Amino acid sequence: MSDIDERLAQLLDDAVPRPPREFDGAEIRNARPRRRIVRMAAPALAAAVVVAVAVIAVVVIRPASDETGVGSGKPTNGTTTNPTKNPPPPAGSSPREQTLAAVKRLLAAAPRVPNTDEVDHPPAKQLRQPMSQSTGNLVDRARWWIGTGTVGAAFHYFANHLPDGLTKSGSGSASGPNGPTVEGLTFDAAGPDWSKPTIYSNLELDVEAVQLGDQVGIRVDAQGLWLVQRTDAENIPDSVSSVDVVVSRPGRASAVTRTLDAKDARQLAKLINALPVAMRGQFSCPMDFGGTDTLTFRAGTITRQVRVDPTGCQGVTLAGSAKNFPGLTGGGKVNISLMKMLGLPKDYGLRP
Repeated sequence: MSDIDERLAQLLDDAVPRPPREFDGAEIRNARPRRRIVRMAAPALAAAVVVAVAVIAVVVIRPASDETGVGSGKPTNGTTTNPTKNPPPPAGSSPREQTLAAVKRLLAAAPRVPNTDEVDHPPAKQLRQPMSQSTGNLVDRARWWIGTGTVGAAFHYFANHLPDGLTKSGSGSASGPNGPTVEGLTFDAAGPDWSKPTIYSNLELDVEAVQLGDQVGIRVDAQGLWLVQRTDAENIPDSVSSVDVVVSRPGRASAVTRTLDAKDARQLAKLINALPVAMRGQFSCPMDFGGTDTLTFRAGTITRQVRVDPTGCQGVTLAGSAKNFPGLTGGGKVNISLMKMLGLPKDYGLRP
């Protein structure tokens, strides 16, 4: 090394602040061409030190991106956050964007099992996919860990270090002929810090683990289903003055036809307008005993017809809705209120 090289190295060591751990100062210095440094005069040498300080300072203070991507829920800017609080959504954000924000926040709040390290890929082929998947408007983000321990110990720790608002809702296992059994737990997220029933539903943490010798592989998924939003076409006007009712129970009970006044009509309209939007996809439903309630609401020259299924999936269909609108759920609640107004049993014509 020449005298000038040694002097430059010493000046850099003395004048340049120590860079953060993720940057190697020696690599930054060695990246500069030595041939140019050798030809520098003394004033230029001092200027080079100033430039080097400025370059490293720019690297240090550059803000980190807030886009963490799949598999990461940790803040990247070194700040302390409380991921369990429900922050206000960005102005103009869509239901899907708000659901994605909630999913990322839930994933960031997931406990880390001791003696495990986070990895950026599934630690076992059995953890490549979540154990339970839903069709429709699903938003899913995942993280993976591996470390010493057992599946049982990992689940015990996880279940006892959950953030507020999460409760266990299910468990399961899956096994194949050529691999270890995958165990799974599901935790529902509810309460004011997590719920936005008009924006998303089924917000949950799914935890899967597999024993790999003396190690345990863990996968954690945060999931949510974003909801299609209702427009005026999917709501009943508050000004309804009456509702024509047809209760149909083919083969089980006599049909009932009646017109209810404004008070009952508005009560039914308020109940229907508050029902959640149905999710697309395949779901298991209770027994469907048949029968429908058809409600025709009248508000001046405006009419809105609603079909209610009181059993099965208990769907509520609004005539004139947007083509891609999936309908509502909660037909059983509407039927109970309607039967009370009509003076009939709540299960009128719905049993063998």
